[in-house]
Amino acid sequence: MPGMTAKHLELIAETQADVDLDPLVRHLQAQGVQAMPMTVGLLVSGDVAQLRAILPGLTGADQDEVEVPESLRHAVKFIHVVKPRQPM
Repeated sequence: MPGMTAKHLELIAETQADVDLDPLVRHLQAQGVQAMPMTVGLLVSGDVAQLRAILPGLTGADQDEVEVPESLRHAVKFIHVVKPRQPM
């Protein structure tokens, strides 16, 4: 599949201001991905297959943002793909 060069990705999920992050973290972890609370929301990471299971719009590391699925819109404003580091 085009754009699927990275096997592991990190995403920043900016959450709504009034969202309780604990249930969201538990939900994401139950889906097999890691989720760590941050000031702006969550750092979400996992392999591409696991992330695509919850984020169908994810094509890979070459995109900047991922459409927030309906199931997460109550809690998440937008999802930004963290670009993998380039080797020095």
